[in-house]
Amino acid sequence: MNISRIRTSLLLCAAFIVCMAPFLGKAAHIDDPLFLWSAEHILQNPLDFYGFCVNWYGWDMPMWEVMKNPPLTSYYLAALFALGGRSLLWLHAGMLLPSALAVLGTYRLAGRLCCNAWLATLLTIFSAPFFLASGSFMAEPLLMALWVWAVYLWVRGEQEDHAILLALGAVIAGLAILAKYNALALLPLLLAFSLVHSRRVRMRTCWLLVPVLMALLYEWSTAAIYGHGLLSSAMGYSLLHGSMASRGIASLPRSILTGLAFLGGGLLGCSLLAPAAWGRRWIWLILLAASVLLVSIAVGGYCGVDYATIGNLRWFIAIQAGILIAGGVSLLGAPLYESIRTPDAETLLLSLWIWGQFIFAACINWTINSRSILPLIPAAAILVVRMLERRMPTDGRGVTRQWSPAWIIPVLVAGGLTIALAWCDMRWANAGRDFAENLDQYLETKAPDFSGSVFFAGHWGFQYAMQDQGFKPLDHHCSTVRQGDILILPLGMLQKPIPLQYFGKKGVIDYPGCSWLALQHTDRLSGFYSSVFGPLPFVLAPTGPHRFRIYQARNTLNFSPCTPCEAGPIHPHRESPRQ
Repeated sequence: MNISRIRTSLLLCAAFIVCMAPFLGKAAHIDDPLFLWSAEHILQNPLDFYGFCVNWYGWDMPMWEVMKNPPLTSYYLAALFALGGRSLLWLHAGMLLPSALAVLGTYRLAGRLCCNAWLATLLTIFSAPFFLASGSFMAEPLLMALWVWAVYLWVRGEQEDHAILLALGAVIAGLAILAKYNALALLPLLLAFSLVHSRRVRMRTCWLLVPVLMALLYEWSTAAIYGHGLLSSAMGYSLLHGSMASRGIASLPRSILTGLAFLGGGLLGCSLLAPAAWGRRWIWLILLAASVLLVSIAVGGYCGVDYATIGNLRWFIAIQAGILIAGGVSLLGAPLYESIRTPDAETLLLSLWIWGQFIFAACINWTINSRSILPLIPAAAILVVRMLERRMPTDGRGVTRQWSPAWIIPVLVAGGLTIALAWCDMRWANAGRDFAENLDQYLETKAPDFSGSVFFAGHWGFQYAMQDQGFKPLDHHCSTVRQGDILILPLGMLQKPIPLQYFGKKGVIDYPGCSWLALQHTDRLSGFYSSVFGPLPFVLAPTGPHRFRIYQARNTLNFSPCTPCEAGPIHPHRESPRQ
């Protein structure tokens, strides 16, 4: 690797860290609490990483039943806890390391597969799923880093006939499986590349047995600790609750349309560059497809959506849906187009990488979300850049131009929107934390004689903030809500039905969000973290504040007879109820 490439890779990492710096104060969000609680427990019992209880779905359950991710990320967070404590600022700074390694790995891999590795890396950095995941404590940043480095080392090992690099790639692929289970897709991906590249089966391919053995060892050890293997449990959950498994084959068109919208929106920079990559003949077809889609969506409906909820925004949102889906079609069709034009091992690798992860995200995972398409982002970015490079004109001497300044425009547009989405996401996360920290003051002002208990429903980062302040999550199997007790219901979170006829509304507290961008908003059809909320990853549309409703019990309400969790005590930080 020459000095110029080293300088470029460092500049890209520095640019990424600078762009992420304003978001280091973000509160715990979405599934962050599961990883943070596991990390805290690992500090006390390193070999029993999920041996505690958590109220996540409305009642206490063993963590090994709730958590559908392996523990490698939590072990990394536990190391950060041990080094610097529980400060979220410190933890966010520590989580930038896996993301920076992912940036560096993408640049190194792109450098072997295309000329403009910097462009593929920028497209990856400013993709919304990667940028927002880098500001979280979830498994995706570590998965991304391990995934791209495993592919890079394996590809380089095959191209240079280097056994040690193949061995390192195999070990890192095994670690990726311990970061997130869908990294199992790396094994057939790397095997297919080796078979096509070498055109024969070689003994060195047996290095892929290493991640298989690592996964089997994990399965055996978790079965010994928790009574059943967590890898097979997670796979069974996906097969049972996946998009197609839960709704049947009739839901396939809906799942594919939603997956295409998430693909086109998540890789916005690639979507904007795709028409130039395809060529002029295809631009008109893509525009025609977008026009047909937006008209059919506006007139006939989209994925079973009731347009009464969005009123006069129907056409405005339909246009955005048509554009995102058309972008997804252009990105999903690119591997087929390139495989016909250039049927080599590198194209096959990128094509299988993109299609495999799209099928998982749209048809197998329990919900379609932007995090599920995260692993395919480097492959899509590299493939688009390869297509662009083949269409570059030559000068009078027959030399192909390296790149076009016009390529920067889509990167800037995607980068601006991605940073806006990250800002919107941070305001949403911080609203829950600010509410939890200010609730005591509100109750002292509005109800100075209040002496009961405070319960809340809803989870994600809001639950982490509320429990950190000592408030109790409502348990639908054990809780007894007495007359005068307070119940907090955040708007826009999944939660079990609650008989509100036993409660009187006491007040509403609003925290400002992003007034023109909907990241996850049912009435705006956006569901960045889950398509349960909407079939689009985000929508440019007016939205309201983040709202928290406060109720007070009129009568005593007993939920079902208590069935205590037997997996062990809840973490000490969350044992004491707040009165």
